[in-house]
Amino acid sequence: MPVRGGSDKRGRAVRGMLLALSLLSCITLADDREAVGRLLEKMSSAGQSLNYTGSFTFVNGGKSWTMQIVHSFDKHGEREYLTTIAGELRKIYRDDHSFISVISDKELLLVEETDSKQSAAGVFDREFTADSDFYDYYLDGTEEIAGYTCQVISIVPRDNYRFGYRLCLEAESGLLLKSQVVDRAGQPKEQLIFNKLDLPQKTPRIGFSAAEYGWLAGAGTTAPKAPEPNTLDLLPRWKLGWIPPGFEVTDDRMRMVPGSATPVRHIVLDDGVASISVFIKHPAITERYHASRESSGALNTVMSIKKGFVVAVLGEVPEATISAIHAGLKPEL
Repeated sequence: MPVRGGSDKRGRAVRGMLLALSLLSCITLADDREAVGRLLEKMSSAGQSLNYTGSFTFVNGGKSWTMQIVHSFDKHGEREYLTTIAGELRKIYRDDHSFISVISDKELLLVEETDSKQSAAGVFDREFTADSDFYDYYLDGTEEIAGYTCQVISIVPRDNYRFGYRLCLEAESGLLLKSQVVDRAGQPKEQLIFNKLDLPQKTPRIGFSAAEYGWLAGAGTTAPKAPEPNTLDLLPRWKLGWIPPGFEVTDDRMRMVPGSATPVRHIVLDDGVASISVFIKHPAITERYHASRESSGALNTVMSIKKGFVVAVLGEVPEATISAIHAGLKPEL
């Protein structure tokens, strides 16, 4: 009996210890989620309201670009200018009212008027939430990036329908200095990282005048016009037969996009961290499309012709997720 009693006590002690450790783990995870939420809010604000200059490298699959960036925020609003210093030549100018992208010295690719409430920081304005039940959130130590200490945040998916993320935020300002999209094994599929960074009180105004691109007008494609009202009903409704758990439709509209002669229905699915786009259109007589599957870093795309319509699904989620959404799309004819 004494032996059994001692064993029971030891058993209860072990179970109690395991329970305490389990509760401690849950408390720590909850603390991380709350802290991560505060940091993500700080990151969102910093990306828009800070003055910063420097250079960063973006790696996607086998391609990479290194770009210089000048970002300004003052009484006149938010402005940003980027130019390639290694990789495919590109210049990008954004402010609260316009977007200009130039892919060569003499070719204007796109001029688009944007909502004045829309962020000009196109590279760093991605919104992350810390309240999704389909991810775990961790504070994951610190790193040194471009001479600054940054806090690492790991966002880990709980299933195979989405990728994970590792973000590194500058310790004081919260500015995003490094971003990785990672697979289930933790291997980067896509990465953006600052090589050089300065946080001046004021930034140089060079490159912040949209007028300097005026001579390019007419050299390339201008902003697409909104679809005519009588064209909006020409595209039948399509049913999303399957949506990944945690995702919901956050936008569904008809729009004109560069390179398309006909209106496009654009559906956006979002889970608070990742987003997926569905594009459906009736091709013009002069347009030719072919079924395809493409992967570029974290971005996966599936396109096909269904019932005479071009149907494309793309997003920074696993290929199996994109394929399942695409397979479930059916027109409500």
